[in-house]
Amino acid sequence: MAGREAHGLASFTGIRIDAIPQLQHHVVHEEHPMERLVLNDSNQALAGRLATYVAAYKHYVEIYSQAGLLDVAIFDEALARDITAIVFGYTDLVNLNLETSFPAVGLGSSAEACAIQVTISGTTDKIVETQEKLFAHGLDGIYSRLIVIILGEKQATYDSQRIVRSRGAFTFDPDRDIYDLDDLFGILVFKADPAKLEAFANRLQHELGSSTRPYAS
Repeated sequence: MAGREAHGLASFTGIRIDAIPQLQHHVVHEEHPMERLVLNDSNQALAGRLATYVAAYKHYVEIYSQAGLLDVAIFDEALARDITAIVFGYTDLVNLNLETSFPAVGLGSSAEACAIQVTISGTTDKIVETQEKLFAHGLDGIYSRLIVIILGEKQATYDSQRIVRSRGAFTFDPDRDIYDLDDLFGILVFKADPAKLEAFANRLQHELGSSTRPYAS
């Protein structure tokens, strides 16, 4: 497919492929990748519902954190476990904070050798701090990859040399391994799996509570 046609389909769904490196990987390696960006009416409705809950949840986190109630990062470990399983398909996630009191990494997948940190802050300092704690506890010997999920807004770039890209078997690519909720939404819309779109929306609705429903079921 020509580049101009691909851009047109991406614009149709509101997803900028160049803004989500994970989507670029699919576009390069799949035989008919762009067809997935054309959603049928049912998936359009599901994507619209999910987009509303993503926006509502991000606003909720922003207001909550601005009020100094940063313990939101603690109870969102459970949410992160569920949405990570939905988006990435990890089925063996364990909450490392609860089971082993590791201060930096919230979740771990032994099968994928991947640790997941959930945070409100998306600053370079937070990424560096997370890596330092990961190394201090020897977790880079268990998990060769770190994924950072930011519940708020992430930075436009993470080009600081303080961020470790490689250490032994451990590798970290800021373009590939740092996600915010917009990225997760984009990946799900690209995959166009109605079960995953609905599961993600339902999980955010549950987190917000039945008394705060921005979108009717």
